[in-house]
Amino acid sequence: MLDEVFGKGNFRNSISWQKNDNRAKGSQHASKKWGTQTDTVFFYAKNNKTRILPYRDLTPEEILAEFPNIDRQGRRYKTGIPLWRQPSMGDRPNLCYTWRGFTNPHPSGWRLSKERMEEEYQKGNIVIFDSNRLERRLYLDDYAGKPVGDLWVDISPAKGNERTGYPTQKPLALLERIIKASSNEGDLILDPFCGCATTCVAAEKLARQWVGIDVSEKAAELVKTRIQDELGFTILKLIHRFDIPRDRDGKRSRDIKNVLYGKQEGMCGGCGHWYRIKDFDVDHIVPTAKGGANTDENLQLLCGNCNRIKGDRSQEYLISKVRSMAG
Repeated sequence: MLDEVFGKGNFRNSISWQKNDNRAKGSQHASKKWGTQTDTVFFYAKNNKTRILPYRDLTPEEILAEFPNIDRQGRRYKTGIPLWRQPSMGDRPNLCYTWRGFTNPHPSGWRLSKERMEEEYQKGNIVIFDSNRLERRLYLDDYAGKPVGDLWVDISPAKGNERTGYPTQKPLALLERIIKASSNEGDLILDPFCGCATTCVAAEKLARQWVGIDVSEKAAELVKTRIQDELGFTILKLIHRFDIPRDRDGKRSRDIKNVLYGKQEGMCGGCGHWYRIKDFDVDHIVPTAKGGANTDENLQLLCGNCNRIKGDRSQEYLISKVRSMAG
């Protein structure tokens, strides 16, 4: 389905998110399958020009460990950043040069062009000591973040005050990572199945525009409530649609057919006989040609015979005709 929507050639890779530690529930029955610890996130991109920023912020503990040094201005940095390419990386004549009295020790050359070396020096990222030693630094201020691969084990499921009771709720941190990696501030984020509004909240916190869509009335209420409670403002525009979506052939959605089948308990709205769901047609009780609304309340299921009898006439005509035929 995703290949059809986004294009098979636009699939990039899948991500495994470890959502729990698979602790046993203490069941008295023997297991029949491996424990479910992960969900899968499928990543598609519009074209080969699409770029992401697959990084995450460091924790306070990681900052202290990875950036242990502090300069005179109080900025944290780390050292050990390579200045020269390893010999195994191959010869690069264009990166072999003399800069401020220093010459590359291998034919593989420097890591940076001569212009970039000078630029980094002026920024304070390359330091020359009196002992004729070079040091390249990476400051915390310039650190993009820790690279993230396709296995995410550092994001816990939604819990505590974050829980809304919505069965498929995802944690805010999960959506924040996806949105930060895939978009910039001001970009538009669409969640066509927004559920409990996690994507909407994450997008708003990250200064993105957003649109959320869902067929559930509970979802609409959760969106309003979470935006109000967590972000402190009221949604400017909430649109309620009551018309029934159509599929590619212009027929009524299968979802509404299932709803009506349950509502009518499998009985035809005309003759009252029981039929299989596939034997029913969706009908407007008051025909649209006579001003009938395209809403759930104006829809019913009719067997094929009753649907042919009714046509674009009224429900009263159908009932009268069925009774006369039965009599």
